Amino acid sequence: MAITTDKRFDRKAIESAYFYNLLGEGVHNVEGLVQIANSDGEVIDPATGAAAATGGGSSTYSTAQGDFTATPTVGTTNITLTGLPFTLEAQHVINGSIKKISSAGVVSTVDSGNISVSGGVITLSEADNFVSGDSVVVSVTGPDKAYDEALDSNIVTVLNPNYAHYTSVEQLVNESDLGTTGTATGTDINTLADSGASWTAASVAVGYEAYSEEEDVAATVNSITSTTAIETDSITTDWTGDTYWLPECKRFVIPSEGYNHLAVHVRLTTGDANNAAY
Repeated sequence: MAITTDKRFDRKAIESAYFYNLLGEGVHNVEGLVQIANSDGEVIDPATGAAAATGGGSSTYSTAQGDFTATPTVGTTNITLTGLPFTLEAQHVINGSIKKISSAGVVSTVDSGNISVSGGVITLSEADNFVSGDSVVVSVTGPDKAYDEALDSNIVTVLNPNYAHYTSVEQLVNESDLGTTGTATGTDINTLADSGASWTAASVAVGYEAYSEEEDVAATVNSITSTTAIETDSITTDWTGDTYWLPECKRFVIPSEGYNHLAVHVRLTTGDANNAAY
């Protein structure tokens, strides 16, 4: 370590440079400007080299945070940075920090007293050349990650935006063979009976047609008179023993949180007079 001073020492100055403290010990006092120099006699500027990254928070990018990768080139003082979302310049580097870890695990601060940047490559002309096994930990300052300068607003990410619900089809229900079927145990005029049925107003669609396979005729369901009897408008033949079909009511609960508007589309893979959706 070398010490420089702007004061010229002569005998009189030396004699007046000593004083005694309260313990009676002689102490040498050096007045003037004191600077630290390296082994080559070059003055070390405290503002370079070991300075910590400034800015902090969302304006600091570092390899430790996984923001980018930094790769030293063996035999040079070059470090290549990849993955930064902005164009790297020297101004981004000078307020940051660069530390080197040797293959033996020795940590040292890389001399950044002279910096040039081109194409994402940092050249540190006053640093020692990197050797095989060296790795670097680099922090730089850059544009605030959470701020949009063009819009003059903070950046906010909505994880469940409304528009995401309308960009693709979301299948909610998949049903087949809809309809209630059975064998009629008897019919009076306009009445369909099935002693083994358990019909309810919630399961049979009133206002739509019941159908007999054997008779190949249909009759509109007017009401559910009991769990085993249905009133229709036009059964004029005997359906006893016939296979019948009734229009079925099914209730589907579709969660719609996050949907401002909900549209339901029904697709029939086969369709005829007896297979329809309303």
